[in-house]
Amino acid sequence: MNSAGDMLRRLAGWWWQRTKDALPGWLVADGPEPARWQWDGSTLTPSAGGGTPRHKRPWRLLLGDVRPLVLEREVPAGAAAHLRRVVGMQLGHWTPLSADAALYDAQVAGPAADAGQLRVRVSLLARSRLAPALTAATAQGLALPVGVLLADGSLLPFGEPKRARVPPRLLLLALLLLAPPLSLAVLQEGRLSQLRTELAAGEMEAAQARSLGIRLARLRADTLAAVSARRAAPSMVLLLDRLSRLLPDNSYLTELRLEGGRVHLLGYSGDGAALPALLAAAPGLQDVRFEAALLRADAGRDRFHLSFMVSADEPA
Repeated sequence: MNSAGDMLRRLAGWWWQRTKDALPGWLVADGPEPARWQWDGSTLTPSAGGGTPRHKRPWRLLLGDVRPLVLEREVPAGAAAHLRRVVGMQLGHWTPLSADAALYDAQVAGPAADAGQLRVRVSLLARSRLAPALTAATAQGLALPVGVLLADGSLLPFGEPKRARVPPRLLLLALLLLAPPLSLAVLQEGRLSQLRTELAAGEMEAAQARSLGIRLARLRADTLAAVSARRAAPSMVLLLDRLSRLLPDNSYLTELRLEGGRVHLLGYSGDGAALPALLAAAPGLQDVRFEAALLRADAGRDRFHLSFMVSADEPA
């Protein structure tokens, strides 16, 4: 159920829009576009077509060769109404920069794969990148900019964005009509807004904790499976010692490996055809077979490739 503060806020927004539609444009105009001053790395100059540069007028800093760092993250759907606050609280967890050390903006990119989550596109820039330009602005008597325009068209607010200024005459009319009910709604809305922000941040931390728990459980299962497989595999040292006693003197190995549960032997023998029967007669060695045809090598030797299974009931 919607709170009384939400209902009053929507009513005020509806009234404001209807009033703007009904009144002359000069009465509800938000004012001129902020001027633009361009920083080329060494000089701060007014940008062509960026409005009349006046030192008392709001202005934007234009960095034509700088692009922001762009991230995509997921946040609870309930954070949409307070997106900038939630992103500012999480920025230090996502990047090396805190909210105080960066200019940033956040936009909803769409629903996430998980229900109840939103994909958020975050653009940010370290405040340290602006230090030379701000020093030059101070030297020219300019106040701090209201925003920073980057090469990809991103507009990053300098500090918390300000709401559109209401013309004084219209503001007086609104206060006369809405001051009594809105005074109580503003007090309630401030507290509710803080609670919603804290709740959204708590939900995000809980989701991160659940994700970490799932990953830890998977890692534990994989580790146990690897340990079990290692214990089930025969000891290659003991197996090599046993084979050295089983194979005749005219035979020697060039390779011994364990693959898919089978032990593979590669080497040379004076009588390679007799090796399968010799190994099959040994206790614990099963399913002895050639993996490749015997090849006659020089000096009357056969090159062989055998494989067999080691019984789990017999030591290697």
